[in-house]
Amino acid sequence: MKIYNKYNQATLCALATVFSLLMAGTPLTGASTIAAPIAAPLQVTSTAVLPPPPSVETEQVQSNARATEGVMVHAADGTQVLGHDMSKPLPLGVPFEFETPFFKGKILLRFRGNGDSESQDAYFGQHKKRLMQTVVQGRFKQKAKMSDVFVGSVFNRPLAQKPPAFVAKLMDKAMKRMAPGIIMDLVSDQPRVVALYAGTAQSVSIDTPGTEPDMMGTEIRENVAGYLGSKFASLSINKRKKQLSSPAQAEQYEYDTDHVYTFHSYDEAVDYGSGKIRVPMYGDYDIKKALGHQPLKLSAVTSQGDVIYSFELRHPTSDQ
Repeated sequence: MKIYNKYNQATLCALATVFSLLMAGTPLTGASTIAAPIAAPLQVTSTAVLPPPPSVETEQVQSNARATEGVMVHAADGTQVLGHDMSKPLPLGVPFEFETPFFKGKILLRFRGNGDSESQDAYFGQHKKRLMQTVVQGRFKQKAKMSDVFVGSVFNRPLAQKPPAFVAKLMDKAMKRMAPGIIMDLVSDQPRVVALYAGTAQSVSIDTPGTEPDMMGTEIRENVAGYLGSKFASLSINKRKKQLSSPAQAEQYEYDTDHVYTFHSYDEAVDYGSGKIRVPMYGDYDIKKALGHQPLKLSAVTSQGDVIYSFELRHPTSDQ
């Protein structure tokens, strides 16, 4: 299916959210949706306190990335950012280190039209249609089945505007037929739109420490066969995504604590930098007001509510 191959599953969820609101007659100015990379029916419960973060690469991060005048990114839900003043926005266009009780690694965030670095300009100059890129690289601190790790958005409060329950339920069922691991919950007190991480990332690389790919590259090679098994060597990326988006299939594999995992995701529909979604045959759909004065979220969690990472995206033009 062309649309399945074009968009990652978290993006499909975001588009489906907009369509459900349009079907319900929600006006454009009150649009609501959730933007891609996060939890099953669960509560985000990670409140563990980590040891004081060490000073790592602080000068490098500050010298290589200048503060953005657009979207501002901050750590959330217990995510610790290492070597950075937590009161200030996080850098765009260069990797920075983070840690939670479940995961330790680095993340690279690029949003079109936001941030100011040569790598940012070079990336979007090469990829004209892409609106954002995330690269997450690191090691799990606890084992987890691939059917238990989700990426997307989880919110702490209800949406300000939401579709009728029957419309949301129909859309959820329709999405599950396409990818059984997708969860759309638009009407609860803690709404979420999520997908299995191993089934939605555009590329995944699983490596022994020291052999992981360069996060700053414009593309990350697919490298899963050495760990998941030889049958994945003959699978295309789209077939890997389809197989590992099924909970029954993903349950057969696990994230261990020995390998370095790199997840590469990009988006041509969800514009995190502006807080809008580009809906085919419709146009841009502003989602900020419908979130109820709460920021967009980029998160990964387990089905038990453990936070792998969580970041808030605050837009200067919205009341968040």
